[in-house]
Amino acid sequence: MVQPGEPAGPRAVVDTEGHARAGYGVDGDALVLVRPDGYIGRFASPGTAEELDEYLRLLAG
Repeated sequence: MVQPGEPAGPRAVVDTEGHARAGYGVDGDALVLVRPDGYIGRFASPGTAEELDEYLRLLAG
């Protein structure tokens, strides 16, 4: 999980300017999973890496 001020991996997007946060009306921390087709697959505010792992496990069946 990328923390503020840490480098992100090549596939991570960090909204340092807060555009997505403002556009979605998010206060505080949020976790957004964007699918390869550009659609949002999961949105959690706040969200944790553990919750995301569980979500992905459920999808995998």
